[in-house]
Amino acid sequence: MARPQQLDIQKILAEDFASKAETALELNVDVRTVDRWIANGTAPPVTMIRNKAFFERRDLAEFKRQRERKKKAARQ
Repeated sequence: MARPQQLDIQKILAEDFASKAETALELNVDVRTVDRWIANGTAPPVTMIRNKAFFERRDLAEFKRQRERKKKAARQ
């Protein structure tokens, strides 16, 4: 009988999720800005794991596109 595969949580996190620091780098903002977005509810959806915030990379990509559209519209 085959043994069930154990989930490699760290691998899943690294592939599918970004930490606050990674998010800040990706969006070219300070980590404190990400903290502010979380506090005021304007951040991408947050997944809390052991009291640490993580963001799904696909949500970050969409958030980044929306921010770029808003910046582009503000310049016009």
